[in-house]
Amino acid sequence: MSKGRWDIVAVVLVGVLSTSWLAFKLYQTEQQSLERDFDYFATNQARLIKWRIDSSLSVMNHLSTLYQGSDEVTEQEFAMVADGILARHREIKALEWLPRVKASERGAFEAAMQDRYPAFTFTDKVQGQPVAAGQRDRYYPVYFVRPFTGNESRFGMDMSRQPEVTAALDQAMNSANPSLTAMNLDSELGKVVMAVVPIYHSLPLTMTSREKLLKGYLLGVFQVEEMLHDLVLDGHRANLEYQIWDDSGDTSILLLGAEPHPSVIGERSKRFVYADLAGREWRLEALANPAFFSSKRSLTPYLVGVGGALAALASGVFMWQMRRRNREVEELVRSRTEELNRVNQQLTRQSLTDGLTQVANRRQFDTWLSQEWESARRTSKPITLFVIDVDLFKSYNDRYGHLAGDRVLKKIARMLASQLNRPRDLLARYGGEEFAAVLPETGRKAVKFADSLRAMVEALGIPHEGSDIGSYVTISIGVATLVPEVDQTPEHFFELADKALYKAKSQGRNRIAYHNEQHGDLMLG
Repeated sequence: MSKGRWDIVAVVLVGVLSTSWLAFKLYQTEQQSLERDFDYFATNQARLIKWRIDSSLSVMNHLSTLYQGSDEVTEQEFAMVADGILARHREIKALEWLPRVKASERGAFEAAMQDRYPAFTFTDKVQGQPVAAGQRDRYYPVYFVRPFTGNESRFGMDMSRQPEVTAALDQAMNSANPSLTAMNLDSELGKVVMAVVPIYHSLPLTMTSREKLLKGYLLGVFQVEEMLHDLVLDGHRANLEYQIWDDSGDTSILLLGAEPHPSVIGERSKRFVYADLAGREWRLEALANPAFFSSKRSLTPYLVGVGGALAALASGVFMWQMRRRNREVEELVRSRTEELNRVNQQLTRQSLTDGLTQVANRRQFDTWLSQEWESARRTSKPITLFVIDVDLFKSYNDRYGHLAGDRVLKKIARMLASQLNRPRDLLARYGGEEFAAVLPETGRKAVKFADSLRAMVEALGIPHEGSDIGSYVTISIGVATLVPEVDQTPEHFFELADKALYKAKSQGRNRIAYHNEQHGDLMLG
């Protein structure tokens, strides 16, 4: 064979080997990219699942505000709030009130409910059947339950004698925080968990006072599959399988998903742990089935390999250089884009947040109030505005210094923000020592809630020796509630609350004043 032919063969062999190597690298790079896509998608889904769980559990805190503002909650009041929650949250299958009843009070509690339900009595569940509860020091019966239909068997049941609930009740009382039970298998609902929220007569300041001040518990029954149905469905569409495990005990319990067959286990999996989820530890396993990669993998590596056998070495080298250059440019664009997005997000947060207290600033407050005002006007629902002023704050600054005054504002802002925890509630620093809070769809309970905020600030026990109204830092609150009319404006609304605040301050401070256009002004201590 002539030297020229050997040269041609050599060129062909070099071309085949070079392009084959290029095809392999393309396949490997694409695989790594698909694995990063999986990690990114699985991480986002894990965050959404955690957010959905937290959002579902947070409604229990919303229901608990009904008891914070009232010493006695009627069955009708409980039903009104609970039915609204159940209508918005399909995953919640029951909401219940479990009062703490001493043995000496049992007769009175049963008699009060027998006026409406003659057969009502405290019961225990023995071998799956309700029987009259025996004598004991205290009971935690299901006294209110919504919906009532379908839950008749739980009505009157002493939950302190139910093994699946007892541990959660004790944990909730001792921690003063919501607590989740282990998973239970319901014959109608399937897999459910129950959330327990302790309710106290007043804010317990010590561990020993929690049991003494315990008023009862709110209990919610959550259907696990319904809570996460749409997110899991999104995962199935993306060829992802999810498993959620409860690792709180000695044995892991499968809450959601099924043990996959070995043929279904994909090429990659990712684990996420939700530690201290209302006293429990849940784990999410995200599995990519084979279709996740096969459906996204392109034919480019194979085409390059086959075409490379027929291409010249120069073409292969050129293609490789161009691909490498494109990869560098994409990485540069990606990094610059991420940097720009981070800067934009930071600027947006800074423009809407008060730098000292980290709550909303005046700009965000004005926008938020206008939006909620229009929403209340369209739906004909009440809206409440609090204008809050720290009493004698100038005197505090003069005595303790401006740095100490800043710390006081931060403490008060944190406390207020922790109580205004509904998704549409907003707390803002309006200026200086003045705050404002927007509470959509809030009516006659607003006054009691405002007074509880005032009491909580005073309970912080921040010394104020220069105050002529008490020994501690206090606040005054102006409250305005109305259903917006067409001819009214947010500015007019704010003026009503501001006038109420002025009245509270003129009447001695450390109090609230309520303005209602239909009933006039009402002063509370």
